[in-house]
Amino acid sequence: MERHVTRDGVLRITDHKTGKLPETIPAYTGGGRFLQPLLYGLAAEKLLGASVESGRLFYSTQQGGYQHAVIPLTPKARQFLVRLLENIDRSIENGFLPPAPQKDACEICDYRIVCGPYEELRLARHKDRRDERLDLVTEIRAML
Repeated sequence: MERHVTRDGVLRITDHKTGKLPETIPAYTGGGRFLQPLLYGLAAEKLLGASVESGRLFYSTQQGGYQHAVIPLTPKARQFLVRLLENIDRSIENGFLPPAPQKDACEICDYRIVCGPYEELRLARHKDRRDERLDLVTEIRAML
């Protein structure tokens, strides 16, 4: 993480990434896939006692094209993040943190060795049965 101070003393927080820029820049968290810009911004405000205007994902490699995605830390973004964190907290309180990957997510996941390579297939087999415990995950993923 790095910080950049603007002329008016406001911070912009940067998270350096090694992958590719997403096809669609998320407005907030991209369905829970891009938590860092907003979370790091709020953490920096708390730790540094300064205002943060935005979080930025900087794809700082040739593969990433040295491009960036800026996510402004607006009042609406803050409300959005609070709602998302409440859902995560409820999942933890309920003791239900399921391996419920999105399509093709297992192929790029660092934790594949923990879950195994078949979680996406396992989940697909049970699509005809609605599991209400997945509602919080579904809601997070709908939060763009």
